Amino acid sequence: MTRRLLLDRDAPKAIAEVYGEMRDRALAKFAEIGLGEDLLLNLVADMRFVGQAFEVPVDIDPAELDGLTVERLRAIFAAAHQRIFFHGAGGDKPVEAVSFRLRVSAPVGSVPVRPPDCHMHYKLRGSKGIPGAGLCFIMNVRLGSKAAVRANLIFSPLTP
Repeated sequence: MTRRLLLDRDAPKAIAEVYGEMRDRALAKFAEIGLGEDLLLNLVADMRFVGQAFEVPVDIDPAELDGLTVERLRAIFAAAHQRIFFHGAGGDKPVEAVSFRLRVSAPVGSVPVRPPDCHMHYKLRGSKGIPGAGLCFIMNVRLGSKAAVRANLIFSPLTP
């Protein structure tokens, strides 16, 4: 979600509201496809110094949102900036968040093995189908060759 926020005294509340909007939409979508339990949510804010051309992805723990302060936001931005650029994230330069991403993940459990009567389903170029609730979910993987894909026993119930 693109939303530009200057890190001022109102920023922690605004970030909590953005997270709430994104969380509610994501949970509704996941519930529609039958994945409403055991979800892990992570908020990432793309932040930068005001006027800087490049953003730094900053992980914000949703559990911290109730007690989040401007000082904490500046500290986690400074740490992320230091990891990427190896210099100068301290000081009093104004900082802003320019966009937000919500990562939602769920434990896979065991990966189903293809029954002998099921047709194979492949999506080459780094992804393969996974069965679930009548939908074909995509999981990114690194594949060495088409032969490696053909040897894989992951299937999709949607394939004829």
